[in-house]
Amino acid sequence: MNLKGRIKEHNNGKSRSTKGYIPLDLIYFETLDSRKEAVLREKYLKSGAGREFLFEVKDLKNAHVVQLDRISDFGSEG
Repeated sequence: MNLKGRIKEHNNGKSRSTKGYIPLDLIYFETLDSRKEAVLREKYLKSGAGREFLFEVKDLKNAHVVQLDRISDFGSEG
């Protein structure tokens, strides 16, 4: 995945799911070995426990976090 390219696409309004929230700032990301792992991790991060985890990450405590269910296609092709 080209992370810089994906952020640029989102900030150029090319993703319907994030279009209403631009400009976006990348404040956290993880790299995983497979798309399957990424999908499972994203599902976890959208859960209550996953959201709690994100808010416990030091840099995210005071950050504005967009609803993760609005960016479900992050990292997908296109």
